[in-house]
Amino acid sequence: MKIARFIVFFCGLIPLCLLSSCEKTEYFKSESGVDKDLQGKWTLLPIPKTSPVEEWTFHEGKIYFTKQDITTGTFNAVDTGSYSVHTSLSKVEINIKDVEFFIEYNGTWEVVLLDGNILVIAIKHSGILERDFEKK
Repeated sequence: MKIARFIVFFCGLIPLCLLSSCEKTEYFKSESGVDKDLQGKWTLLPIPKTSPVEEWTFHEGKIYFTKQDITTGTFNAVDTGSYSVHTSLSKVEINIKDVEFFIEYNGTWEVVLLDGNILVIAIKHSGILERDFEKK
């Protein structure tokens, strides 16, 4: 009887361990909910701090990229594209396409974190490219 309880306990423990990992992943979000949270201007956290400030603006299926001119401090439009949101039980993805200047931004980005004013996304090309944002 004790062995049966141990087996039941152990089998219940396995899913908990699988669902709780060190990396936060977005679960159980609707596409419209994610799209609503994305709307607006996001400032890319520059690494290193001396990099020019870059902003991504999500607006009704379009994405706009602007970069700050270091000498004048003004933001200039650099590129545009389109995006769509796809969700499943285990992940949230943003598919970005039609970007001409920042071609490495085209593709399917996985949302690692979307929580209030913080957005972290990653894409796999020849390596993993991660972008961390703060909402303006």
